[in-house]
Amino acid sequence: MNLVKKEVNENSFSRVVLPAILIGLLVIAFVKFGIYDQLAAVNDANQSLENTKSKLEGMNDQLLA
Repeated sequence: MNLVKKEVNENSFSRVVLPAILIGLLVIAFVKFGIYDQLAAVNDANQSLENTKSKLEGMNDQLLA
């Protein structure tokens, strides 16, 4: 009787690579669209606000002069 049985390894390299790549791509997409682009939009809005404030101050100075 042969008692040698091939051990099945659930954590083989080929079974781990594809899900790891997919998870990595999801994380990258989340960081790109959920964080980086939102921060860029906030920075653009702040820059626009500063430009508008400086224009308003210039107009106020012209009216008061």
